[in-house]
Amino acid sequence: MRLVSLLAVSSLLCTAYILFFLPNGKPAEGRMSPAASEGEGPIRRYITYLNGGLSVLVGLNAFHFTGKEGVQDGFWLFCLLPSAVFSIVILMRRTMLSVDIDGLEKLKYPYKGA
Repeated sequence: MRLVSLLAVSSLLCTAYILFFLPNGKPAEGRMSPAASEGEGPIRRYITYLNGGLSVLVGLNAFHFTGKEGVQDGFWLFCLLPSAVFSIVILMRRTMLSVDIDGLEKLKYPYKGA
């Protein structure tokens, strides 16, 4: 149970790293993704895949802990939390890529002041 808790917390920390430090730009021409450039390290390249696998692993443990003797009642919800947070972060990052910023800039009100 301690190992699953440690994995869940590390998955949440990886999700926070992805949210704050990885760029959310569109892929440049000639490259697969912005994180796959040659100057980037392996952590930045593979952290989303590793965190996805880690959150799925912790989420599968949630089904193992439901109704088990000796485990606290809401522990399985704690195990599902990293999967839910990671899914929401990835979904919102992909949604933000589809927004056209130039079109929104044209709608800005041109006058300033009162």
